[in-house]
Amino acid sequence: MIETVSQLLLISGAVIGASLNYRQAQQHEETGAVHSHLLVISLSCVFIALSGLSALLLTDTDQDTQTLARMLDNLAVYAGLPLISSALLALARGWQWSRAAWGRWLLVLFAMFELCRRSGVGATYSELLMTVTSASWLLAALLLPAAARLAVSISALLASCALLLFGPFSLLDQYDSALYAATLAAALALLGSQSGRLASRT
Repeated sequence: MIETVSQLLLISGAVIGASLNYRQAQQHEETGAVHSHLLVISLSCVFIALSGLSALLLTDTDQDTQTLARMLDNLAVYAGLPLISSALLALARGWQWSRAAWGRWLLVLFAMFELCRRSGVGATYSELLMTVTSASWLLAALLLPAAARLAVSISALLASCALLLFGPFSLLDQYDSALYAATLAAALALLGSQSGRLASRT
């Protein structure tokens, strides 16, 4: 029951984050960097929502179902979360990344994951990626204007707790899937609520 509720919270938080960032993106020119950055955050939240949905629905033990569930989970962890922190940093720094640049960065993330997995250092890469993602999220928050800094900083701290303390690659080896889902949900929803202030940064 707790697992189900936590996954529903994760889906809800991710959907809120996706919809608010998408709505804000539509208020900017499609060729502009802000539009691309916000769409990246929105799409990444969709990846995370799909991961939560798969945890609820893809419960069969057959190989195809488990493979699909693992693929969606990997998409959220190894692409969605790093993309969110990257897009936040781009917004905070005023970087002008095009959609093509974001596409190339996504391919790099996929390639790094596969390379490290095949090299037998997947666990180390995962822990390092979660640490860098958390640090980038927090750094971006500190670089934002005062109006958005506090809320995004809280979002960053919640995400850091989810990724570094409660997540599957916890640095303390204390994986708690319910706390992971709940804290990440709160982080995404809070981040989505600041989408308008993020967009006004650049």
